[in-house]
Amino acid sequence: MILPLGGCERIDMLEVTVRTDQDIAISLPSGRCIDSLEIGGMQMRRTVAWRIERDPALKAPCTTHVVFPQVPPGFKNPYSADKLPEGSYQIAGMAGNYALAGHFDLPAR
Repeated sequence: MILPLGGCERIDMLEVTVRTDQDIAISLPSGRCIDSLEIGGMQMRRTVAWRIERDPALKAPCTTHVVFPQVPPGFKNPYSADKLPEGSYQIAGMAGNYALAGHFDLPAR
């Protein structure tokens, strides 16, 4: 996903809590509803490992918190990974006209 930052009202920062390579909590403190999120390496366009997006055919409840690799109700998961290897990651997404951004490091275990 290439974020259309020119059409965004602003960028909201995500809060990320890394518990394990299979348990990464991602929150949007502003309370806006998450429409899409993706996790990828530092070259995001080439390294998307996980993506969720609101399915317009379903009436999804407002979601402000997700846990990788779970897919919230009302979302689809076109890119899926069960866990991530060690490294640095970016998170990008959208919440209405607001771009979402975050990052985290996953240390070796």
